[in-house]
Amino acid sequence: MLLRPSYTQPRNLPGGHIISAVIGVSVYSYLSLDVALLAAIAGSRSIVAMHFARCLHPPGEATALIAVIGSAEMYNTGVLFVLSPIASGAMVMLVVALIVNNLSSNLKRHYPRYWIKSYLCGYPIACRILLYTGKSKVYLAPYRARALC
Repeated sequence: MLLRPSYTQPRNLPGGHIISAVIGVSVYSYLSLDVALLAAIAGSRSIVAMHFARCLHPPGEATALIAVIGSAEMYNTGVLFVLSPIASGAMVMLVVALIVNNLSSNLKRHYPRYWIKSYLCGYPIACRILLYTGKSKVYLAPYRARALC
């Protein structure tokens, strides 16, 4: 079976890296703590932010760490670090992935599987839907979320 996790889809690649870079630069700029503690704060906050933005991309945490433990030249760029190497690099990676995976004649290598996906898709059973009909509340039975995708 070919694994197709949702964190490898196009929306997650630039979103995860850009969110993590902004958090890493912000943590380093506004907190004056030990570098090891700053790295832990930036990494954990970037994972939480990517989760809430629904664009979780695991290598994005490394981007936050690089923003904290980088070189002096990188610290001097400040917010431009988000635009110049991170956003442009993520877009180049996305374009290369689109070209390489769609040139193949193998149908299993088609990328992307989707561009924007509902957060309910991928879960085996979605939560119950609550409908308000006047004064009463009607609960619908659990349904398969995969049928909606």
